[in-house]
Amino acid sequence: MPEIVEEKVNWYRSPIDKAVRKELMVRSDLRGLAHIIPLILLSLVTGWGVWYSAHHFHWSITLVALFIHGTCFTFIGEHAGIHELSHGTVFKTKWLNEFFLNFCGFIAWKNVHVYRASHIRHHMATVHSNQDLEVPLPCRIPRWKWIGYYTFDFDRFLGANWQIIRNSFGILSGEWENYLFPEGSKDRKKVFAYARAVVAGQLLIVAGIIYLQDWILLLLFTFPTYATWLAWLVTIPQHAGLKPDTPDFRLCCRSVKVDPFTLFLHWNMDYHVEHHMFAGVPFYNLPKLREEIKDDLPPMRSFSDTWKEIRQTLKKQQGDPSYCYIPELPNETA
Repeated sequence: MPEIVEEKVNWYRSPIDKAVRKELMVRSDLRGLAHIIPLILLSLVTGWGVWYSAHHFHWSITLVALFIHGTCFTFIGEHAGIHELSHGTVFKTKWLNEFFLNFCGFIAWKNVHVYRASHIRHHMATVHSNQDLEVPLPCRIPRWKWIGYYTFDFDRFLGANWQIIRNSFGILSGEWENYLFPEGSKDRKKVFAYARAVVAGQLLIVAGIIYLQDWILLLLFTFPTYATWLAWLVTIPQHAGLKPDTPDFRLCCRSVKVDPFTLFLHWNMDYHVEHHMFAGVPFYNLPKLREEIKDDLPPMRSFSDTWKEIRQTLKKQQGDPSYCYIPELPNETA
């Protein structure tokens, strides 16, 4: 792998009135709580459904309950909840943002300090070769991964859990982690301390489960990476098949129309061009941001049309890795 470079990207951003932009960047504790509390309650309800089904119904009903729970719970993690909280824009009150970020990281087995550092770099150099290792392009999605997305996501489980375990022993692995936290970095202590707190807390939960001998709880607390299909179906379109190494978010990010419930689960991240272009705007203001700048953006296509386009693009990239889909831009301004 070529050495990681660090070059400033002079990003194009759609024109917007400064007063309007300032208004859209206002954060609200109430709006943040109004989103995350129902999402947590939803996961508690679906999790209780799994537990109740395991103790009262046929195992086939429990599998359905697990599928529903995994589908909803996944969005608390890095696909949406951790992602938004890592930006620090969900709440006006900083400690609320940090509390829920650490909470979501704990239950999702995700080192939020590593994720935040990686994601900052992703925004600074979105899909630029040798600068953004969080989302490398062209995108590769083997068929075996899709099986995991609809059943048990071993790749995500091993990646996240093993990272936490490694970090708890004071180990950083790979070029990306060591680039984000170079030797001598004070932030390494935060990475290791958080990982140890997660591992210690999860071990206490496992000890409690062993004591209770209520094994279905392992799937709710210790092995929560299953039925991640919907999270991937809305996350992959954000950059897949698009143009790398461009200073225009309209060419390397994609916004997609989805149903209101999926939009709720995904914290409005389907407005992805808008999110990258003005990352300081809280997720709950992204629809308003879209309205302000939509005349300068590619049209939002339906979920089905977007995936049809992605499948065609990924198929072409198998023979020609340099091929990418170029969205239609208004007035050919790019």
